[in-house]
Amino acid sequence: MAQVKVLRTDYRLIHGQVAMSWLNIISPNAILIANDALVNDEIGKMAVKLAKPQGMKMAIRTVDEAVELVKNPKTADMQLFTVCKNLRDTVKFIEGIGAENVGSVNVGGSQKKKDGKQLWKGMIFDEDDIECLKRIIELVGNAKVDSRTIPSDAKVNVDSILKIYNFIERRTKC
Repeated sequence: MAQVKVLRTDYRLIHGQVAMSWLNIISPNAILIANDALVNDEIGKMAVKLAKPQGMKMAIRTVDEAVELVKNPKTADMQLFTVCKNLRDTVKFIEGIGAENVGSVNVGGSQKKKDGKQLWKGMIFDEDDIECLKRIIELVGNAKVDSRTIPSDAKVNVDSILKIYNFIERRTKC
């Protein structure tokens, strides 16, 4: 099974900061984008391919296909940087490959939402997102989940952000 070094959630998927800073720091063999909608979006696929550094391998798959790719024995030696567009996809991906196969989870930018609350820089989440964050922490452990734009930024613990807003006590289901 491939190892996911960093699993990032970012609605922009691959862009300049990600392509340059994260990839230089973690040195993966390939980028894996797990998003159901992007697979059928030719313009979106073209955009992420343009943002990818030259010579870096990249696969764009649905979340289920991404899970199967990671589990495939042919990818056993791969070290991956995986990006999901939203937190629900991130939860599904972690549940599919097993938390033990995820090095760390980085929560990046999120799209503005009508009922969303800004919790931190670039983190605008609605109730569903908050429940998904809690589920991610439950799956991989608090110490493995942070929010930062680039690797050189100080790690901000997502659990501490949720506690500030009293979201830990309110529990529904993601």
